[in-house]
Amino acid sequence: MAWSNISPQVFELDSGIRYLAVNQEGEIVEMEQRLPSHNPVETDRMEELLLNPTILEMTKRRGDLDLDGIAR
Repeated sequence: MAWSNISPQVFELDSGIRYLAVNQEGEIVEMEQRLPSHNPVETDRMEELLLNPTILEMTKRRGDLDLDGIAR
């Protein structure tokens, strides 16, 4: 599935959503913020490529152990 600038639709869902990043097979295909970031763009990009996928995977694995998954 190819992503194509979905941030306007996602931001429209809730005013509390401030940031959106789409990582498709290890490539950031979209990264948008409602408010300006004080971080360098490269810092945000590395966070999306390394940190966030790792946290999501660890959370999924922990939930799968005895909580019947986290996406319930």
